[in-house]
Amino acid sequence: KDIKYLILKGHASRTDAEETTVLLNAKQTILRNCKASGLPLSKIHEKVKSCSGIKELQAKNGKRDITQELIAELIKTNYLEFQKEGRKERYVTIADY
Repeated sequence: KDIKYLILKGHASRTDAEETTVLLNAKQTILRNCKASGLPLSKIHEKVKSCSGIKELQAKNGKRDITQELIAELIKTNYLEFQKEGRKERYVTIADY
């Protein structure tokens, strides 16, 4: 799994990377970082912004919220779950992609 992730990350960092490759890399990054105790939305935004190719995608359409799109898709497909305990709100990985 680690090797596949690193290869995907390498492909996404190329200047001619397709949007689907860049988004798949971002999804993998979210799921990897939200294991165990999960992450709040602000930390997920930071992780996605640092993914290869995201800046270029965002530049094409400034109004697009890529992080929110990815989170919604991962929740819909049962890979990610929103958990709230008191004031603590986190997204937690519940399945591998």
